[in-house]
Amino acid sequence: MITNGIYRFFLIWYICGVVLLSFDLLPSWLEWANAVFLHLSSLLALIYLAKAYGVRRALVVAVFVTGASIYVESLGVKYGFLFGSYDYEKDFGAKILEVPLTIGSAWFMVVITSRILALGIMKRMELPFIVHGD
Repeated sequence: MITNGIYRFFLIWYICGVVLLSFDLLPSWLEWANAVFLHLSSLLALIYLAKAYGVRRALVVAVFVTGASIYVESLGVKYGFLFGSYDYEKDFGAKILEVPLTIGSAWFMVVITSRILALGIMKRMELPFIVHGD
């Protein structure tokens, strides 16, 4: 199945990244690999959502979270709003509103991962007012 292949590729990519970064072995010519990691992790989050809630809902959530995060990040880049003044180098790839698409991917992955962790914690707590989505 293609999902298993993507997951395995991500794990290999992740392990290589951990080793290279942990021992400060990442060569400058391989800095583009960060963008691949962010997009792969976002793709895995999208696959999770699609399996749990259907492709259409997953795509709507992905577009919303990615778009909203790029917009908020662009306010930071342009006005220093929320996160202070900063800018992004070209290492992260193509940009929208001066914010790399990879940043949108990163936020999408963080939001979906946080959701999964929160649901797991709430299920263990067995709170009666929590509606479980999975």
